[in-house]
Amino acid sequence: EAPFAGRRPIYVGDDVTDLDGFAAVESAGGLSVAVGDRVLAQARVASPRDVRSLLADLADGRSPQP
Repeated sequence: EAPFAGRRPIYVGDDVTDLDGFAAVESAGGLSVAVGDRVLAQARVASPRDVRSLLADLADGRSPQP
């Protein structure tokens, strides 16, 4: 639905309460991102600061590292 048609969903989380969100976004063709090392996701960053950098990279068309 507009305004989200053609866009890729992203879910960022840091613990087991985020696993359902990861699964939902992945099933919709989106990107799951774990902050820290407590859970598994398609991509991982170390800190909230790194989340901001990842989002900036994605906005500039750069792909995240797995």
